[in-house]
Amino acid sequence: MSYPTGDRNIRMTKFKAMGVLLGGLALLGAGCGSGGSAEVYAIVDKDPVAAVNAYGYYDEVQQVGRVKTLVRPSDIHRSGQGVDGIPVLTAPFFVTVDEAETEGVLIDEFYGISVKDGETRKFYPLQILAWHEIVHDTMDGAPIIVTYSPLTEATGVYRADGAFGVSGYVWNNESLMYDEATKTLWSRLIGRGAYGSQAGRDLSTIPFELVPWEKWREAYPEGRVLSTQTGYARRYDRSPYGGYLLSRNIFFPMSQPFVAALEPKAVVSGIVVEGIAKAYQAGPVAQHEDGLKQEKMGETNIVVWVDEARGVLRAHEAVDVDFRSVDGEDLMDRARNRWTLDEDGNLIFGDRVLRTLVPQTMFWFGWSSLHPDSHLYGNVRGKGLVDGLLEIEEGEGVDLNEDNEIKVDASFGAEATETEAQ
Repeated sequence: MSYPTGDRNIRMTKFKAMGVLLGGLALLGAGCGSGGSAEVYAIVDKDPVAAVNAYGYYDEVQQVGRVKTLVRPSDIHRSGQGVDGIPVLTAPFFVTVDEAETEGVLIDEFYGISVKDGETRKFYPLQILAWHEIVHDTMDGAPIIVTYSPLTEATGVYRADGAFGVSGYVWNNESLMYDEATKTLWSRLIGRGAYGSQAGRDLSTIPFELVPWEKWREAYPEGRVLSTQTGYARRYDRSPYGGYLLSRNIFFPMSQPFVAALEPKAVVSGIVVEGIAKAYQAGPVAQHEDGLKQEKMGETNIVVWVDEARGVLRAHEAVDVDFRSVDGEDLMDRARNRWTLDEDGNLIFGDRVLRTLVPQTMFWFGWSSLHPDSHLYGNVRGKGLVDGLLEIEEGEGVDLNEDNEIKVDASFGAEATETEAQ
């Protein structure tokens, strides 16, 4: 899951150009104008005695009074929206590819979440998800939620027994979800309950891909597309976050410092294997010898490559296989065997299957704060191509002097110009 090769993953990622080209709205404009009700519940004003780990949360669930938490309560901030201030979609309406084109909103280079529902491929444009963050749907008859947090670019698809909503709280600038049954706050970044009775419980993840609209419609002309006919009056050709996506500023404090190797909002795709985290920039991977990068993480051999046909960075376990090159949508090994992708994204040759590793795609500031010990495969200013642990010395990386440092700027709620459709 990643972005086109070259520098387009910085210049034209998703909504980055929309705030400038099409005009943007303040964050409060994403909701109903009123910002919803006040809150799910009050966050306790006392942190546990235990220290958080290097990743900004606790190794084990802590308890403060009667409340369970996996994160420091002081790191949870109100977004300014209030509970359900951003309305989720509970009855999504899908159209054909041709009908989606006639709606005149979707832009070729902008991404969406692609999932497989039975024999049907579905596409959820991030242009729509940015305004709603959660879509309730079904997959193979079972309930799921398709989610997106635009402040960090974090995405996820999960099994969901029960209703989920947007809590009005953020942690590490990620919009936290809540479930109506227990009022637990859930984080996509760590894939678990963050605060409440289900803190520490894993979200049940479903594989998906982030694919540009142009690539997706070419691959699945018979697919179904989430329509802009949502029941809400929203400008889906505009980003609700305005200049945020073009600036270094973030809205809320982080639990851990940002590692100044890349621009804060450079997009990376990260994987964790045997407890080792590594982030990849798509451009350097595509430009690597033979268009792929094979390496070892711990005792696990992996291969990372860019599927140009989908605009997707892929990663797989590479058990006892030495890959040679990318050939279209396939990989060739040194024995000249052709490995193809199955419907679940695994690499197959004959009866052999190499399991896919689903990267987590997000802004660098979010990944590096969550994984301060992360390895990197990417270009660092003043240092060149980095392949391994980050050791940033003076004069290398992003220049964060007083004039251009990353700043916390919560002055985004000045205007609320969108209203809910009647």
